[in-house]
Amino acid sequence: MVLVAHTAFSDPGASPCHRYVRPLDLNGRAKRIALEANVVCQTPGGRHPREIYCQKKEFINGMETLVCCQCRKDVEPFESQMVHFERHEAKDTMHFDFFPPGSVIVVFTCLDDEQSLALQQLHRIVETQASHSQAQQHFGAKVRATSLYYAVFSLVDVEMLPPITCTITQSSQPPLPLLEEHALANAISQLNLFDLNWALFRAATEEAAEGSGRGPYHVPGHGDLVYCGLQVMKMWLEICYGIFLSHHKPHCTNIYLYFMLM
Repeated sequence: MVLVAHTAFSDPGASPCHRYVRPLDLNGRAKRIALEANVVCQTPGGRHPREIYCQKKEFINGMETLVCCQCRKDVEPFESQMVHFERHEAKDTMHFDFFPPGSVIVVFTCLDDEQSLALQQLHRIVETQASHSQAQQHFGAKVRATSLYYAVFSLVDVEMLPPITCTITQSSQPPLPLLEEHALANAISQLNLFDLNWALFRAATEEAAEGSGRGPYHVPGHGDLVYCGLQVMKMWLEICYGIFLSHHKPHCTNIYLYFMLM
């Protein structure tokens, strides 16, 4: 659910309805508009509220005008009187057409079909592995270096990545081959919760306990990331999109000094 409200702490001017509101990217699809409403002040003769406002000396008072709320509930996205939605590959963008101060809109969102299917498959995997009474204590290095290591890269849409040639140093890993269909499903079908923890999280202390000499990824100007697994990508995005006072962001320095994370 996404709620957007437009407030004004001063006089919005003669044409508040025409003020620009930046479009909003939704993390998914707009499924339904639960509520869209705006507050309207009604004054005698259509006069501006400030013209009839009289400040009290004894106490703080507000606008003594009739305020009504124009409200619509359970609206289809294409029937909205306030916004319209632009559809992209994996998300919708909400554009505000009529959203003056005093407006509120509540939108229900959902995943697209491909994302929903992937999430259902992950739920089935977790439920299956959770039924095992004992987790596997060690995950074979050969499996890590081949099936799981290669399958991780099937999560990346290669069309979204720039054409970068990357050389992996201090590693015996062979070049990544082209993945066959269902490679990810085949690679993780035998994993239990212990293995998934290794692939997704894996703290620095857990990695150091194996004596491999490896640790979390280091970003110059930021420090070591918390996890060694895929969950660290969320932190990496926060670093990339974060606001820094300096002209050089940590992820830019990382590109200059080291091989890119991907």
